[in-house]
Amino acid sequence: MKRTITTPNRFTTFIQSWPGNIPASLLLLFLIITFFSCKDDSAYIGLKKDPRLKADYVDIPLYPSVVSLNTVLTQNIAGEQDAAGNTFARTMVGKINDPRFGKISATTYLNFSPPLSTVTPDPTSTADSIVMELALDFYQVGALGITTQTFEVHELLDTLNGLGYYSSSTVPYNPTPVATASVSIDPEFFTNSLLARTDADTSNDQSLKLKIRLPNSLGQGVLQELINTSNAITDFTVFSGKYKGFALVPTNCDKIFGINPIITAPYSYRQSRIVLYYSAAGIQSHADLPIYPAINSVTGLNSNVVTFTSFATDRSGCSLSGIEPLKDFKPADGYTYVQGGSALITKLDLRDFYKYVDTLKNVIINSAELITNNTISQGYISSVSLRVLDSLNTFRNPYIDSLINDVIQNNVPAYIFRKKLSTLSLGPVGTNPTIDVLMLGTSAVPVATDTYQITNALATEFIQKIVPDGHSPDRIKWLAIVPNDTEFRKSVNVLVLDPTTKLRVYYSQPIIKIR
Repeated sequence: MKRTITTPNRFTTFIQSWPGNIPASLLLLFLIITFFSCKDDSAYIGLKKDPRLKADYVDIPLYPSVVSLNTVLTQNIAGEQDAAGNTFARTMVGKINDPRFGKISATTYLNFSPPLSTVTPDPTSTADSIVMELALDFYQVGALGITTQTFEVHELLDTLNGLGYYSSSTVPYNPTPVATASVSIDPEFFTNSLLARTDADTSNDQSLKLKIRLPNSLGQGVLQELINTSNAITDFTVFSGKYKGFALVPTNCDKIFGINPIITAPYSYRQSRIVLYYSAAGIQSHADLPIYPAINSVTGLNSNVVTFTSFATDRSGCSLSGIEPLKDFKPADGYTYVQGGSALITKLDLRDFYKYVDTLKNVIINSAELITNNTISQGYISSVSLRVLDSLNTFRNPYIDSLINDVIQNNVPAYIFRKKLSTLSLGPVGTNPTIDVLMLGTSAVPVATDTYQITNALATEFIQKIVPDGHSPDRIKWLAIVPNDTEFRKSVNVLVLDPTTKLRVYYSQPIIKIR
């Protein structure tokens, strides 16, 4: 058993409620001496508490398991931002093979739109070339060392349009590639390039672009649309139906790397695009075709360009062999896992928390912490949130329990959640509303043992507010450790959590006896 470590701020909370009179102060002094003379005042489930103590803590097991959600929204949406408030979009290409997570393959699907600005080619113009330019964003994960990644470009056979492309979505494409591309990835260079982008000096920012020549017949077709100012140029639905887009399919890869599809007006040479070069009378011009949602230069309407990443996983032969979508799974090695992209989460069970507080009378929750350790040091998730799960292992809908005449009242969350709006952040109303437990700025912090510890992920106020719900059938029973939204949807970063995941609750009880 462990010796209790009581921090000064928690002890201050304990003593401030005492009256400032002399007898009480003497009694308090006696309790302090008694408190620090005890060999062990920890409270563990199943052990009787020391009746002399007023402040204590308990480590409550959470029975962690792994759940594969099997799908997560990976489509890039105009205006998305990362945690720092920067516009953020990413697709991924490549393959990795990890003994814990198995084989993961990432394929990018994309289409493109008419130019950002009005283009009026001379009727005698001819297409010189059409080139796909992909700006790498220096995200990479996988094999160590400098290696070359190769992928093929295939034409899509179905139209991409609208919202709703997930990590499990696939689109048929022509099996014969129209181009092949390769890039050498140096993990150290990528890491340093990311660091350079975080400082105020933009002169040291690096850029790396892949330029892939596409069939000239495509260039000639798009050029003719521009010359004729056809309805394909003014109506993105028509354009995307005619020019369906491409799949970037990994072939010889041992890493997964990121592509930033964003383009702005005016275009920056660091950005992605499909560029059409054409000439008339010996003079060359070009047109930039975005692979990111953009405003049509003629109509002023948004071109709903689609870019997303699809993941294929093979868990056979690894620690997660046998896992099924939305089913609780206990890996044989005892660890639990969290991963973006391929959508693995760690599920936590609160049943013993309710059981324990039910044995306490007039309990005051002073603070609570979720304590676990990440044992991986490469490609780890930087921050997590805690989301409420339902009995089907999906994110619990905050409104589904608010039925009136069989209609969900979108603006009225269920009563069990309305009582906790100061600690719960309600997800968007839509096809997959979620509830997020407010987190306390959680991040993976390196410690001396080269592991990473996640602490204070569970808001104290939230734990305080669920205490009275112990006997309610609607109580919050399960939580999930989930990567922050950016990493969940736009990375394959991981956490490997050791079996000691627990909820530590510091609490107080009155010890005054009425005779």
